[in-house]
Amino acid sequence: HVHHVRFRSHGGSDVRGNLLVLHDDLHVRYHAADPVARRLVAEHIRDNRPDIIEHLSDRYGKEWFQEWMAQHLAENLSSETPGRS
Repeated sequence: HVHHVRFRSHGGSDVRGNLLVLHDDLHVRYHAADPVARRLVAEHIRDNRPDIIEHLSDRYGKEWFQEWMAQHLAENLSSETPGRS
């Protein structure tokens, strides 16, 4: 499935720098707010897609992208750490 990193409903476009191909199961899990799926997507972008980082930082601001990334990574840490909710 083609995934829009910044959702079209939030103003995201169909340009390569906003698109990511995901396995259909991962795509469904991402949209269901599965913390593992969100972490996998964020890590993949961080490690393999500098074009996405550049496009989203340029278009929506570096702070917006950093916040997006932090939310996807930190949210998952809290769900994996015993004793944290």
